[in-house]
Amino acid sequence: MWGYWRVYNTIQQGANHNDVMPDLLELPDRKGRIKVGVTSDELIGKTVDWFGKQFTIIEKGKTDWKASPALVTVKDWVEMQFPPQGLPGHKDEREQTRSTMPACRTGAGRAIAR
Repeated sequence: MWGYWRVYNTIQQGANHNDVMPDLLELPDRKGRIKVGVTSDELIGKTVDWFGKQFTIIEKGKTDWKASPALVTVKDWVEMQFPPQGLPGHKDEREQTRSTMPACRTGAGRAIAR
């Protein structure tokens, strides 16, 4: 038996689809809470909340993690959403990855634009 589990934190209705499946309706008790997904260039100039921390996305310049809210270039923002890259050779990647990645890149997540 096959199953297909669709999990998104953005609305999947009408023109707002990440796949070719039929509309995925919101749960009735949560209607109106799910936001439409945006492309990275639509984040420029917006302040986003990501795991309780505020970030302002800028197009160019230098990322300033110490600013309040932190100023992050769109390039750095997109890069920090990806998990660490694996290493060739079927080696134990956990220790190697931990030592090669900056502390700010702790995993993937989605931001909610305000």
